[in-house]
Amino acid sequence: MLVLFDIDDTLIDHSAASRSASITLHGMIDSVHPVDEFVRSWAASLDRHYGRYLKGEIGFDEQRRARVRDVVESTLTDEEADAVFARYLAAYEGAWALFPDVLPCLDRLSSCRLGIISNGHSTQQRKKLAPALHTGLSSS
Repeated sequence: MLVLFDIDDTLIDHSAASRSASITLHGMIDSVHPVDEFVRSWAASLDRHYGRYLKGEIGFDEQRRARVRDVVESTLTDEEADAVFARYLAAYEGAWALFPDVLPCLDRLSSCRLGIISNGHSTQQRKKLAPALHTGLSSS
C-alpha cells in the first residue's frame, strides 16, 4: 500500500509558522496597521499571489514581491521587497514544526510505502522536511 502525505498543514504546521512570521514581520517594519489586520492581509495576499504563481502568471520571486507590495508598501523596488520578504522568510523558517502526531503516525505506517506530495516550491519543501529527516524519518 502507498500512503501519500501533503506537507503544508498536514505534516508541517504551515499556518502557525506563517502567522508567527507575519506577526514578527509586523513588528520589524513598524506597520501602522493593527497586527490582526496585518496578519489577515498577509494571508490573503499569499492566497492571491501564490495562486497566480501556480497558474504560471508570475514567477516565484515575483509572487513574493507582490505580497510585500500588497501589504507593506506598493512602491518598493524589487530589491527592497526582497529584503522585506527575507525578514519574513527567516521568521517563517524558524517557526517550522511538525505536528505532534506526525512521527507516531509515520511509525505506525512504517510497513507501508510512504510518499510526499506538494504544490509548494520544491526547494523550500525539501528544506522543510530536512529537520524531520534528522529526527527519524528516512529519505528512501
